[in-house]
Amino acid sequence: MLHVSVLLWLGVTVLYIGFAAVLGVLARHAANDSTTSIKCLAWLHGAFLFTPASIFVLWMPESTPWVQIPVFFSGLAVAYLAFKQPEAIPARLWERAFALRYLGTSMAFATLWGLSMLLADEVLLILPFMLATSFASTISFLSAPRIT
Repeated sequence: MLHVSVLLWLGVTVLYIGFAAVLGVLARHAANDSTTSIKCLAWLHGAFLFTPASIFVLWMPESTPWVQIPVFFSGLAVAYLAFKQPEAIPARLWERAFALRYLGTSMAFATLWGLSMLLADEVLLILPFMLATSFASTISFLSAPRIT
């Protein structure tokens, strides 16, 4: 059952870091754009996705602060770096191709977690989740522009 817990935390961490990066990029666009739509999108993402995800990471059941706190502060650091986009970090990290591959990878981790839950507990209710995440993973990888 340890592998289920490890896959769960790996998936949560990958998704949380992704949410943080999106928040940083949206905040960067909102700071440089005078339109209300991008400012509203950044605020909504922060309020309804990143904040609840942060609360979940910090108060996740069956977890220890030794795991929760580093994941939380890693998310804050990624949000800050995505907002600043320093020149020391390769520009490819902020491109659409990387974002789609990252999403595909995070959905693959979610699929693996679902598969491990299915094999460990034989819970058939996890099948729709596995189908959705495997479909999202496949579509993300297929729609990502090729890196040349």
